[in-house]
Amino acid sequence: MNLTDLQPYLTAISAGLGVATLGFLLNIVKAVRDNAQDRIAIQEERLKRAAEEQQRTEKWAEREKTELREQLNKTKTEMDALLKREGFDLNTLALGKQLSDSAAEVRATAQTLVEEMKDKLAQLATVEKPKEEIIDPGWELSLAMCAMAAGSFSDAATHFDAYSKNGGESWQAHFSRGVAHANRRCGHDSDLASLRAYNEAIALAPADMDANYRARLFSYRGGILKRLGRLQEAEADIRLALSQATAQHEVLDAHYNLACIHAMRGERQLMFEELAILCDSRSHLRAVAAHIQDYFAKFANDPELLTVLNRSK
Repeated sequence: MNLTDLQPYLTAISAGLGVATLGFLLNIVKAVRDNAQDRIAIQEERLKRAAEEQQRTEKWAEREKTELREQLNKTKTEMDALLKREGFDLNTLALGKQLSDSAAEVRATAQTLVEEMKDKLAQLATVEKPKEEIIDPGWELSLAMCAMAAGSFSDAATHFDAYSKNGGESWQAHFSRGVAHANRRCGHDSDLASLRAYNEAIALAPADMDANYRARLFSYRGGILKRLGRLQEAEADIRLALSQATAQHEVLDAHYNLACIHAMRGERQLMFEELAILCDSRSHLRAVAAHIQDYFAKFANDPELLTVLNRSK
């Protein structure tokens, strides 16, 4: 049998193999397609579950945020009531009134409220979205006042700064913020922060403000300018304060600052003229003695100055 005789058989075998191969390939394609569809179905189910879980998480977070805000407002109300009951407001705080004058039980309660409020704020920060960051300025203000009353000036300054950052526009709060930064006594940076706060307070002060309050604003700003060594500006503010002050405390504060300025310039006669006005105020003479090595360093060994300071003892 030659090749020609085998040709029909070869053709039939070839056709059979082609069909088998095609069928095999089609089965592979179908298997791949079915597998892909299964993977898609699994992925869709996972995405659905993830979306449902996200919704549950968001609802839980919203409930938690609502509860935390309610708790913060409740604690703030208790804190504000305690401060008011003890006679604290932004004006008395700026003048140095502190919880150290209150009963131990009151101080302990204030500390507990502060810690509770800080804890709730920290918890809120973990569930708030970064883009939100909506903190009630009133929370920060209450914390700042309580910290100020406790004598924690760094803590008070931090919360006053947060209050201002979050939209607080109270001139009294800015004034107390300036006092808090000044009392931190952390060098140039805290002094500069104090100056900026006093600037804000003066900018926001009402036109019909009590003259002695206005005098105090300029006197305190002059005091921090003095600390920064900007004596010409400091003197201008102090003299402006003197032009409006009528209350003895405000008047004496201004003269004390002028005495410091003259001492820093080495103006001995002018310094003693201011000190003569302070001669009956032991608190101001003690302030001079406390600064004998800085503001009054040029006259630290001056016998006449030391004689004046002996009156404060």
